[in-house]
Amino acid sequence: MDDKLRKRGNQKDSSTEESLNNTGESPGDEKEDTSKRTNRNGSSSEELEYLEVKHVVLILLFVFALFFTGTYMFFNAINSTNSFRENQLGNKENHFVSSDNKPFSEKFSDGNTATKGNQQQSEANLETLPTNDPKELDLPTILWWTDMLYPHMLSGRGEKKIECDIGTCYSTNDKSYLPASNTRGIMFYGTDFRAYEAPLPRQKWHEWALLHEESPMNNYILSHAPMLRLFNHTGTYGRESHFPITTHSLPSLEYLTERQPVPLAAKNRLRGDGSLAPIVYVQSHCNVASDRDSYVQELMKYVDIDSYGECLNNKKLPQHLRDPVQSMFSPEFYDSVSKYKFHLAFENAICDDYVTEKFFRPFHLGSVPIHMGSSSARDWAPDDHSMINTDDFGSAKELAEFIIRLDNDDAEYEKYLDFKKSGVQNRLLIETMKNRNWEINEWGRHSFITAFECHVCDKIYERWTAERRHARDPSVELPPVRTGEYKHLGCPVPFVSVGKLDDRELEDEYVI
Repeated sequence: MDDKLRKRGNQKDSSTEESLNNTGESPGDEKEDTSKRTNRNGSSSEELEYLEVKHVVLILLFVFALFFTGTYMFFNAINSTNSFRENQLGNKENHFVSSDNKPFSEKFSDGNTATKGNQQQSEANLETLPTNDPKELDLPTILWWTDMLYPHMLSGRGEKKIECDIGTCYSTNDKSYLPASNTRGIMFYGTDFRAYEAPLPRQKWHEWALLHEESPMNNYILSHAPMLRLFNHTGTYGRESHFPITTHSLPSLEYLTERQPVPLAAKNRLRGDGSLAPIVYVQSHCNVASDRDSYVQELMKYVDIDSYGECLNNKKLPQHLRDPVQSMFSPEFYDSVSKYKFHLAFENAICDDYVTEKFFRPFHLGSVPIHMGSSSARDWAPDDHSMINTDDFGSAKELAEFIIRLDNDDAEYEKYLDFKKSGVQNRLLIETMKNRNWEINEWGRHSFITAFECHVCDKIYERWTAERRHARDPSVELPPVRTGEYKHLGCPVPFVSVGKLDDRELEDEYVI
C-alpha cells in the first residue's frame, strides 16, 4: 500500500514539474490564461465578451431610433398646429399693434425685444386657454403678478374668461403667459409690489395696473411720483385715481344709520359711576407713521381715555375679544364699545382721502369719531356736523378741553348724532355710493378687486381694438396713454404729532 501511494505521489510531482516546464509559472501563482478557460457550456470567454458587446450596441441603436422618431413626431406636431392656427385665424400676428403704433410682427423681429421663436412659443402658450373656439384666443389677457392675490381662485383654475362692460378678457395668474403677445395687462397689489420682482424688461405693449386700498406706509416706494408714473391704471383710495376705492371700508349708506345709538342717559350713567371714560381707543398696531400713539399719550394728560388693544393699554377686553382680526367686527365687541361717547379714529398714515373702518365704525355704533388722518375726511362723513377733527385744534390740550365741555352738554353732544334720525346728508358721499359698481365682498364678482380688474380690461380692450383700426386706417386716433400720478396714492413724509422731531427718539421702522 505504501509503495503504491509513494508511486502515485511521484507521478503527481513529475506531472507538476512537466506543467512548470510548459507554462513557466509556479503553483502558487493565481494568474491563469483566461483565453484558454471555458464555461460549463464549452464557450470560451472571448465568445462571451463578443456577445456582450453585441448586445450593448443593439440596445444603443434601439434607444437612438426611439429618440429620433420621437423628435420627428414632436416637431411634426408643432408644424401641424401652426398650420392649423394660420388657417383658422388667418395669421393674426400682423394685425397686432403695440402702444407705439408698431405692428407686433415687426416688434418680434427686432432683436432688442423678442425673436420670432419667442412669438411662436407665446402663441403656443395661448393654446392652453380654456376655449374650444380658436377665434376666442383673439382676446387680451390680464396677468395677476402678485402671488397671494388672484380673485378667481375659487373657480378652481388659474385662468378665467371675464365679461366686462366694454370688452372681454382672459384673466390668469400663470406667469408663463408673460411673453405672449396677447398679454397686455399686468396687475400688482401695492403692499406686495417689489421693484426687483417686476416683470422686466417691460414690453411696450404691457400696461401695468396698481391696486392698493391701504396707505403706502408699508411700502413707501409708492409715495414717490416717478414710481407711480410707471403704472397705467390705478385703483386706490385717492378720489383722483383712475378707479377710486375711497369707500372700500363702507359697506353701504344704511350701515351708517341702521344701528340705533345707546341712549344718552345710559352713557351718562356709565360715565357718572366711573365705569367708562368718555373716550375709547382701540388699536393693535403701535408706532405707526401717523405717530398717533404720541398724540393719544399727550391727550391722556388732560382727559380720561380707555385704551384697549396693544397700544397704551390701560383696560382689558374680555379674553375672547382680544384677537383684533376675529373680534373687531363681532356683535359683542360692538356692544361693548358703543357705550362710549367718543371714539378715537386715528389712521396709521396721514394721506388725503385715506379713511378706513376706524373712521366709519363710530358712525355705525352711534358714537362721535375724533379723527386724525385725511384733512378732507369730512367729505366722507354723513353730514358736516358728525365728527371732530384733530386738525381743528392747536394742541391735544385744546382738544381735551373741547371734549370735556361736550361731555357735559347733552344738547350739543346729540347734535353730532342727528344723522341717525335725518339720514345721510352728504351729497358727495351719496353720489359716490350710488355710482359705486362694487360691494365689500372680497371674493364676490362685485368686490372692488374684480371691479378694478374689469376697469383695466375695458381700458385695455379699447386700446386693443383702436390699434387694430389704426393699423387699417392710420387716421384713426389711439386713446391717450394713461399714467399714475402722485395724488393717486402719494402721502407726505411722516412727521411727529406732538412736539418737535429734534426732541424725539423715533423708531427705525413703522408697522401697520
